[in-house]
Amino acid sequence: MNQKITTREISKDEMWINHNCIRLIEGNIFHITASGEQTSEMAYTYLDLFDKMLSGSAQPVSYLIDLNQAGKNSSGARKLWTQIGDDSQTHRIALFGLHPVALVLASFVIGVSNEQKMRFFKTEQEAMAWLKEVPADRQN
Repeated sequence: MNQKITTREISKDEMWINHNCIRLIEGNIFHITASGEQTSEMAYTYLDLFDKMLSGSAQPVSYLIDLNQAGKNSSGARKLWTQIGDDSQTHRIALFGLHPVALVLASFVIGVSNEQKMRFFKTEQEAMAWLKEVPADRQN
């Protein structure tokens, strides 16, 4: 079943895909509030909006993803999320939420990721603190 996808541009730093909000916040972090089922088509739309919002920036990007209202992810969407995690431009991905679907999604995505740049947190505050943490290899 194909879901109709609508996008809305609120500002250069805030876009919506159906009921999913993407905001570009401090430190080149995409704050994503996922809501409902995530299809392959939606995942490709996310990628297009990420490119548009970054406007060709070569700086690494992190993702702060709220899964509290997330639904199932199609296999195609899961593959795209894994590709984002493995991309050299991705600094870190912090997933958070207590919804049971969120826990399943996070365990799957983290389980298939080859990198240690993805973690799941119970709260947004814990997730944000980890994203802002300076890795040991970047200190002095």
